Amino acid sequence: MDHNDREETRQGTNDHLEAELRLLKDLLRRLNDHAGQLEEDLEAASREIKTLRRRIRSRDEEINNLYASRSWRITRPVRAVSIIARSAAGRAASLFSENPVNIPGGQTGENSQKLPKSPIKAGGRGTPHRKPGIPLTPREKEILEALGRLMEEDRYGR
Repeated sequence: MDHNDREETRQGTNDHLEAELRLLKDLLRRLNDHAGQLEEDLEAASREIKTLRRRIRSRDEEINNLYASRSWRITRPVRAVSIIARSAAGRAASLFSENPVNIPGGQTGENSQKLPKSPIKAGGRGTPHRKPGIPLTPREKEILEALGRLMEEDRYGR
């Protein structure tokens, strides 16, 4: 290999290395730009997190003030009675359904107990309707009367 061939090979290698260097510099510039964008995004996300934390603290404070308010303390018995009445209504309605009943402390789902078929069928909006010609049992009468009293008390705030 003569001197000119070696010089051409060296020049080709230099050109190739310079091209690779340009590509690497371009890649580095793009990576720096991307890193800058990621830093800006991170700063924006941090600001949003701070804002959301302030909002959460504010809402928590509002909720605590509500629970500490006189009106919340005064209406506690009314809320308790309402919860009991709704629970009793749900239990009474389940007595007249053919669906499995959830027994407190018992199982639910496939292994739950089923009540015997009732002469009362579910009507619109979950309201039980009596099948014509079938009298109420004494227990059903007692349950419906108690449920009626609870609903009246709940409705009129007695």
